[in-house]
Amino acid sequence: MATNVDQLVAGGLVLPVKDTGQGPFLLADGPAGPLARVANAAVTGELPGLVAALDDGVNARGPGEFAIRPQPDADFTAERSAWRALSGSDPGDDTYLVGTTYEPEMLAVPRAVLRAVVSALAARRAAAPPEQATARELELSAQELDVLTLKAATPQAVAQQHLRRRMLLADLAAAGLLAEPVPVGWRTTLSRLNCPALIGYLDAAAALSAYAKSDARRASGLSGPARVSLDWFRLASPVAPGQDPHEWLARWERVLTDSALGPGPDGFLLERTDGWYRVEWRRDDGETPVLLRVAPPPA
Repeated sequence: MATNVDQLVAGGLVLPVKDTGQGPFLLADGPAGPLARVANAAVTGELPGLVAALDDGVNARGPGEFAIRPQPDADFTAERSAWRALSGSDPGDDTYLVGTTYEPEMLAVPRAVLRAVVSALAARRAAAPPEQATARELELSAQELDVLTLKAATPQAVAQQHLRRRMLLADLAAAGLLAEPVPVGWRTTLSRLNCPALIGYLDAAAALSAYAKSDARRASGLSGPARVSLDWFRLASPVAPGQDPHEWLARWERVLTDSALGPGPDGFLLERTDGWYRVEWRRDDGETPVLLRVAPPPA
């Protein structure tokens, strides 16, 4: 499990961050401790609604952490002094007191800075790759699916292959691997852990996104989610010589979209244009037919 210490820059502060298997956290030691504990609680759900409360200028309280407006007649000189020592500037009038119910220390923090720190930490956590164990588990699942797909020779094995694919794609999406843009750090982590199958999905997701936004697809009158399997890119469906890859793909996505397909999990069409082509499709998510491969039929 990673325990590397990094830095987060937000609101004019440079705060230490510890990357863990549960995601990045601000280190709670030192004068920024109350701020770190409140920000950590906000991004883990222990202090829900903090950002909305800051936007509205109202208090936010959780079971252990809080961010509250100081009372006009209250003396919080020590908390303001603590902020000046931490940041080198006065907190001003638009200020929150942050702290916990289990420690006496509080800190006066400008509202804009508190919001910037929480937002930056939330973004860092959203961009963080999964812990190593999760990456290795996904890599093994992806490799096993490829083997199963090649070897499936019975109806039971074929059904298992389709089920495993749906589960893997759902897991990849949940981990952020298929996001657009892909979370920062994924490629570095997967290269370091030697996960070639996952890198293949990463590249395929990027290629699918580029195609979905391409001029060639728009020119074909196609819109909405592209009805193309990641395996079109991952397994390199052939492109006819001299053809633009996006124009070629849009041509066959249009054919798929305009065709009446059977109810099964996969199938193919035979389409004649400048020659006969076998247009293979599959329901990767169990519902929507997507284009898998186009090539001349075997001789």
